Amino acid sequence: NAMAYYDVPSNTITWWMNIGVLAAVVVFLATSHYLAADDGLKRVCVGSAVAQMIAMVGRCIPIWIHAERSLGGIVVVYTAQFIVGAVGPMVMAAPPLLSNMWFPPPQRATATAVGYLSNNFGSAAGFVLGSQLVVTPDDIPTLLYAHAAIATLNAVLVLIYFPAQPPLPPSRSGARASRASSTVADLNTATLSVSAINTDSVSPPSLTAATPTLSFGGSLRDVLGNKHFLLLGTGFGALNGVFNVWSGSFDQILPPLGAEYTQTTCGWLGCACTLAMIAGGVMMGGIADRPYWKARMYPLLMVFAVLTTVAMVVFTLAMPTAFSDKPLIPLPFAVICALIAFSGMTLGCCVPLCFELAAEVTFPAPESTSANVIVLILNVAAFVYLFITDPLLRKKVLNLVISGIAVAALLLCSQAKVSYKRGLFDNFADAASTST
Repeated sequence: NAMAYYDVPSNTITWWMNIGVLAAVVVFLATSHYLAADDGLKRVCVGSAVAQMIAMVGRCIPIWIHAERSLGGIVVVYTAQFIVGAVGPMVMAAPPLLSNMWFPPPQRATATAVGYLSNNFGSAAGFVLGSQLVVTPDDIPTLLYAHAAIATLNAVLVLIYFPAQPPLPPSRSGARASRASSTVADLNTATLSVSAINTDSVSPPSLTAATPTLSFGGSLRDVLGNKHFLLLGTGFGALNGVFNVWSGSFDQILPPLGAEYTQTTCGWLGCACTLAMIAGGVMMGGIADRPYWKARMYPLLMVFAVLTTVAMVVFTLAMPTAFSDKPLIPLPFAVICALIAFSGMTLGCCVPLCFELAAEVTFPAPESTSANVIVLILNVAAFVYLFITDPLLRKKVLNLVISGIAVAALLLCSQAKVSYKRGLFDNFADAASTST
């Protein structure tokens, strides 16, 4: 429908859909820098909301002046899509920082899950909204107006009220993140005085060095030089990136299995997969926030990474491949649907665990820096996978590739050694404050 409305070839539509991923890579350093700055969270979130509104309204301008098919109109759409993509990593990397600044440790994982996966909720709505609003090419403006209205409402609400930080930090690491009510001396005194409280607990050297004075460059170097973070971030980021593309390609992947896999059905399956991911992430956030699991997030991550990998391998075996026109394990329609939802749920469970573990492993670097590196890896993986999807589909190896990536991601994550630096810092600091 978009091709007919704008009178453009399919590769133009592909670029419109993918240029946002390229934009996300381009703005990586700027996003990391601004999120790590004083009041960076507010400036980034407000700026992102306004930019999103400008882009969504901008896409409507060619319609208003009847220039949809002109060169100028096509350039406006390209520009708007680039802006939308540039906004993406800003809002995707912000939730771990926001959760640390605004929520106490027993609520962080849930806050991270809700913040990050709210973006996926918009994707789930898009699976349904697009197919319901756009039946013919002439319906394209209706969809664009709906996008503009949603973006405008969001920008207005953010402009009305979005405080830079809470009145009181919920934790010592939260105070460091917001640069509020804590000095370097306060933080170091809290960690160094632990031995006076509990002689059985020894603060690691890296913990006693945790101060809010790390420069952006120093934080980024620390994050990129952390081998265990890179193992976690590369594994999860690559799998999440290709999974997002895969779950949006069911209308190309599933039809060979039978006539029941219509475009509408595939759209609903994509929606169900994304909603299952959201449900899994929020559920796991609540579990990971419990005291018993707070220091056991890594084993939880590995369990659900294994389950995701198993689900992807079974799905691959249930599909035709380059080696066989018939599935190795034929599965009925209901089981395929359940398998898709299960894979979304298990990967969703990994989301808060991975982002929170990244913050723990790279502390005292800002949470947004480690999160933004993961988002960068995610976008690069998605960008590459998008451009090889068609040839892989023609060769019937698309599902084999994503199963291979899932196995590789599992192996990478299994090699990481996790230390809960931020959790130890908060616990030691709280203990020191209580004793004094």
